[in-house]
Amino acid sequence: MMKTESIYKYILEPSGNGRKYHPCPHCGAYKFTWYIDVDTGLPLADYVGRCERINSCGYHYPPREYFRNLKINNKKNMNENELKGTTSVVEEERVNRRYPKSVDYAKNALSYFLVTVFGKQKVMDAFQKYDVRTSTLFRKDNKYGTVFIMRTKDCLIRQVKEMAYDPNTGKRVKEGQSVFKYDYKTNSYQIDNDGFRILYAGKSLMKDYNFENKLCFFGEHLLAGEVNKPIAIVESEKTSVICDICMPDYIWLATGGKNGCKWTTEEVYQVLKDANQPIILFPDLNATEDWSEKAEILLAAGLDVSLYDLEEQEGITKEDKVKGLDIGDYLIRYWKENYPEDGEIIEEVKCKKANIPQLSNMLSSLSPQKEPTTIEELGKTIDHKEVDSLLPNKSSASVSGIDLSVISNIE
Repeated sequence: MMKTESIYKYILEPSGNGRKYHPCPHCGAYKFTWYIDVDTGLPLADYVGRCERINSCGYHYPPREYFRNLKINNKKNMNENELKGTTSVVEEERVNRRYPKSVDYAKNALSYFLVTVFGKQKVMDAFQKYDVRTSTLFRKDNKYGTVFIMRTKDCLIRQVKEMAYDPNTGKRVKEGQSVFKYDYKTNSYQIDNDGFRILYAGKSLMKDYNFENKLCFFGEHLLAGEVNKPIAIVESEKTSVICDICMPDYIWLATGGKNGCKWTTEEVYQVLKDANQPIILFPDLNATEDWSEKAEILLAAGLDVSLYDLEEQEGITKEDKVKGLDIGDYLIRYWKENYPEDGEIIEEVKCKKANIPQLSNMLSSLSPQKEPTTIEELGKTIDHKEVDSLLPNKSSASVSGIDLSVISNIE
């Protein structure tokens, strides 16, 4: 049995009932009939329909073509989003523009503190190795924040993390503690007591808030090429830098947080498998149980993993556990006690005073008197006749239509 138009889901808008033609998307003539939904009476789209100028135009866009193209476009968009998600990269040029490599490390709160413990050279070497930079977003006691750059093994930048540190303690400035934060609206620093202290800047650097970051280990770029050292993993980026200074026989990576870079997913831990080296996990105090479970995942994936349990070590106090200290805190304490001579203060780079001898001589030759404000002070002789010649002549009846007889004598 042949189907009639009335039993289709979408039909050409019937004539009658005050139906009006619409402009044709092809020829522009008001001879275009929409395809409408039978249930709702609404058109599919303003370009889905038929031009009644069949011979001169012939435009016809049926519903089946509309849905076929819609399906194709949806699939294309999904593929583009998947591709975007797997290749997310923060451009090197944009990072360098905001956080220059050439910087006064005495102005960086974290490096300023670490130098007081380990000395300038060790800290500078570690900062350069891990490409740690300075953030002017935060300021504490005239020192600025720290930038940690997450680079893949191929040196691609996956994320940029700005953090506020206290230059006196080397501790992260947390919520509830005061810090100056730069306000881009007023172009000035404002005191902030309870705002955020960590900024993930990848999306803002790329000016794309749909940008999906695929995170990696902090320090992962150190796994490029042949790896000939065991790999050690900690939570904090700061701790990985400290450990690299104190225990350089390991390659130190950081997860960037408790769950951090999702380091127990295959996409992230694959670089550990490729390195083919023993892996030691160094969890913070009170995180041992959680990291033990994560170690099981890595073991099941075939990695050679062991765990260093801080809580089992001698000298760990209840107060330490409450604070949730990590291996970096103990290394700082150890270094202060055993190598106090290493600590130093970085000399800050100050703005030089310009010296222009010729200009200095000119200025020094000036008398300390005040600047002259009258002719007499300038030392010039005044000729009253010359002054009078500049004034209008009273005998003239008018000048340019102005009656000068009303002007009184000027002596």
